[in-house]
Amino acid sequence: MMVLYSVWGLIIFSLSLVFQFMGIKFMVNNISILVEGMFIFLGLDLSIYFYFDWMSLLFIGVVLFISSMVLFYSCEYMSDDPFYERFVYLVLLFVFSMVLMVMSPHMILILLGWDGLGLVSYCLVIHYLNENSASAGMLTVLTNRIGDVGMLMGVVFMGSCSSWSFMDFSFNEKVVFMVGLCLMLGAVTKSAQMPFSAWLPAAMAAPTPVSSLVHSSTLVTAGVYLMIRLSVFFQGGIFSGVLLYMGMVTMFMAGLAANFESDLKKIIALSTLSQLGVMMVSVSVGYSDLAFFHLITHALFKAMLFLSAGVIIHSSMGIQDLRLMGLMGNLSPFISFMMVLASLALSGFPFLSGFYSKDLILEMLYLLNVNIYIFILLIMATMFTVTYSLRLFYYSFFKFIMSFVNSNYSESAWYLFPIYVMSFMVILFGCLMMWLLFPNPYFMFFSLEVKLLNLVLILLGVFSLLLWFMYKSNYMMMVSYIYFISKMWSVNSITEFIKKFFKFGYLFNRYDQNWMEALSGMGAVKLVEGYEYDRGLSSIKAVLAFMFLLLAYSLF
Repeated sequence: MMVLYSVWGLIIFSLSLVFQFMGIKFMVNNISILVEGMFIFLGLDLSIYFYFDWMSLLFIGVVLFISSMVLFYSCEYMSDDPFYERFVYLVLLFVFSMVLMVMSPHMILILLGWDGLGLVSYCLVIHYLNENSASAGMLTVLTNRIGDVGMLMGVVFMGSCSSWSFMDFSFNEKVVFMVGLCLMLGAVTKSAQMPFSAWLPAAMAAPTPVSSLVHSSTLVTAGVYLMIRLSVFFQGGIFSGVLLYMGMVTMFMAGLAANFESDLKKIIALSTLSQLGVMMVSVSVGYSDLAFFHLITHALFKAMLFLSAGVIIHSSMGIQDLRLMGLMGNLSPFISFMMVLASLALSGFPFLSGFYSKDLILEMLYLLNVNIYIFILLIMATMFTVTYSLRLFYYSFFKFIMSFVNSNYSESAWYLFPIYVMSFMVILFGCLMMWLLFPNPYFMFFSLEVKLLNLVLILLGVFSLLLWFMYKSNYMMMVSYIYFISKMWSVNSITEFIKKFFKFGYLFNRYDQNWMEALSGMGAVKLVEGYEYDRGLSSIKAVLAFMFLLLAYSLF
């Protein structure tokens, strides 16, 4: 089993180095390559494009790097899994779907990769084959199917303009609006923006390596990446406003819910949701390069945070409740330090990867002429990031242990090696990419008060958490409010609302299988079959009679 994981891990790691170096070379030399292939099928000419530039190569390099680290990590984490081969090949199929979606500017190939991501993610969520995983997988696939319908409608609208490729797409104002609307629907569902956010915390029923790869750095960022590459559809107008408000509400809602969640993996998932809101806001106001910068840095430190949390969960016999954990700093100083490092990068602590991307986005947003409510939501969402990171750190490492499940704690080299390698990326990647992506930095002039605002928000987050612990005696008085917040404002009720339309679906199905078929082709076939039976005609004569009736109908 370890041979299978390690061999594929080495292959993917080697490919990740190749793609990352090619991406850097293409970026420095401003190179882009378009590969076109043409297929003729039954007289229909199909042109397929693959586009290689610094953005696609660099993103694929990061995806392959995280995938290789996850496979190395799974050597120990999935060692007792009887379906380890299925797990490996599902991960490989997921990576292939991601590469197909990223590399092609052709809508058909994007749709194939998009559906592949949704299908494989569903199979990975239900990997443990229990009731919780089954319900989470169903919620995941149904929510993402809404976005898949939007993508399919986008294919139809683009087909009306005689091309499915964005390279030679003829711009018609009405068609561009409809294509942009369909693509936005697909992107916001895949990236779990409000009101489609319920599936991401539910998907934490998957194994932790899956959460690290799929639900933190690749699948959920596919929607953001699509918005970045096709940002021409979303600049200005109604799309920018809708994305701005959706991103802001998602940031605020996810950050607030993470402060009252008790499940370790769901807290990290909600932090991912909050950062996806940051990226969507950045895309909506025209800072696509900054959104991509934060996308790749966030993928690295969030994958590292999930892997570190997986060590704690695996050593705690699968327990994920923060209230039963504690004193991990004594049991594992190394894992504790790595979680602190990833949490600091998530909070935007100076000179870590998250600081260079997130702080730059926030400073650029401070320059916008937006209303005061948007600015307040932005500040509060940033402060919530600090509070839930500190809360996670306190409950995991300083609080007294409430159970004895940690007594069998052990660290394997298969655990430590991927986390150790990713820690270097978390420390160095942001600084290096900052000078490669932006060799001519943005010129921004801030007063000292505005420049220190992000640092002040970090300190305010610490102070707010201390106040919460000081006045925690009033906890029982706020149970109903806390429950409402931790359930993400009861966004799950949307799925219950959708179920009301199932009866209409059953009614339409019965109508379709009865009256519609009786009045269409199936009715004609049954009529001919009955005539054949009555007259004793052969099958060939019956077919000829049916063709004659069809010809007569078309002529008259």
